[in-house]
Amino acid sequence: MANKGTMDADEHAHADPVAAGPSGPLRWLIMLLGAVGVLLAINQQFLLNAFGFQPLGNAYLYYLIGIFLAIAFLSVPIRADSSSPGPIWLNLGLAAFALVSAGWLGNHGLDIIQRGWEYDAPLTADIMATILLVLVLEGIRRAGGTILLVTALLFGTFPLYAGHMPGFLWGTQFSLVETVRAHVLGVESIVGIPMQVVAELVIGFVIFGSVLVITKGSEFFMDLAAALLGHRRGGPAKVAVLGSGILGSLSGSVISNILTSAPFSVPTMRRVGYPASYAAAVEACASTGATLMPPVMGTVAFVMASFLGVQYSTIVVAAIIPALMFYVALLLQVDMFAARKGLQGLPRSEVPKVWPVLIRGWPYLLSLAVLIYVLMVLRLESRSPYYAS
Repeated sequence: MANKGTMDADEHAHADPVAAGPSGPLRWLIMLLGAVGVLLAINQQFLLNAFGFQPLGNAYLYYLIGIFLAIAFLSVPIRADSSSPGPIWLNLGLAAFALVSAGWLGNHGLDIIQRGWEYDAPLTADIMATILLVLVLEGIRRAGGTILLVTALLFGTFPLYAGHMPGFLWGTQFSLVETVRAHVLGVESIVGIPMQVVAELVIGFVIFGSVLVITKGSEFFMDLAAALLGHRRGGPAKVAVLGSGILGSLSGSVISNILTSAPFSVPTMRRVGYPASYAAAVEACASTGATLMPPVMGTVAFVMASFLGVQYSTIVVAAIIPALMFYVALLLQVDMFAARKGLQGLPRSEVPKVWPVLIRGWPYLLSLAVLIYVLMVLRLESRSPYYAS
């Protein structure tokens, strides 16, 4: 659907983040750690017992925390307003501490459970737990910002002053050491349900979304949307809504949805007369629906299923109608805007034909069918993204 200028803009948009990211040996180190984390997740989900290694549930979580926390220190800048990651020696040191502390705790995962280290741990365990907790908080600050860090500290330190709180806010008060143990060695904080969901489900779907982007699946779905709606009134905006809806249903990520589809959709919308601000707003709203659109929704949907104790497929079924209503409302809005402004669609000569697009992109449709079948029929939620990939 896009002309050569739009395609060049797309390539430039995808090239900039790579160029601005870590390079040289540091980049290879990040890739190695990422590969180890992915292989660890695959080994755990498929019970491969590779090289006789099949860690316990809590040990597996500690290993993942150490690996991806180290990646965060090596790739996320110290300050949000800085493009520089900061002193390399500092980031390497923090990454090493993350790997060592989380690795030590993972290696003693059975001791943590059997010997009740959450309540009474040896000095070495307390030291490693404290180091990991501090590093997790620093990772939260880098990736989520100061406000998220303050929020985590506010609720995370509640056991320290719970005995002084009034009324229904009163609770059992812990010492500082007991609080650290509860957060790191217990099963309701750092290695609680959100981390379990990430380890068991989210990693697989992130891999699936990455495979989709790398194999140019985004171009296929945008071309499919253009073939269906590109020549209609206000066609480029409708293509943005439909294309982002399809891509979002497979990625579950708002940011990756915008990065993938915006270089195609926004310039094309502007070319037919949509104001720049409106074009950007349409793409932002359509990409936000990625967290709502089944079968792959945002991380919160997986957490919701775990908290409710139901199959993820139950959440998917419940989300179908609201998600469709969301995108139908967006289509109606952009159509009425186009009617009011007299905006036309793309010339038919620039719109791809439906059947050639479908023939070219049949592997993506097959992958989507496999994902839905394994997820909804076989109920193998944790393995479905790997089969689809």
